[in-house]
Amino acid sequence: MDERDLEDRGEPVRHETTIINPGGDRGGGGLLLGVILVLIIGVAAFLYFGGYIGHGGASRDININANIKAPDINITPPSAPSNPPAGNSK
Repeated sequence: MDERDLEDRGEPVRHETTIINPGGDRGGGGLLLGVILVLIIGVAAFLYFGGYIGHGGASRDININANIKAPDINITPPSAPSNPPAGNSK
């Protein structure tokens, strides 16, 4: 049976189609990897230049000579109840 016989009977002619991908269509994996790498480098730079990494031997003590006088505070605690709670009778 060839195509003319099918057309004469009113049936559609079906052709095989082959799709060839030449490889020019790339996924987004490289872009995703690049974004993650930039974020990691940015966080590492922030931590390094912010003094959190790599400056362990540096002294971070801040010493100022200031005489601050605070007032004396006297706090009197409330007295304990003299009656035992109800329900604890022996």
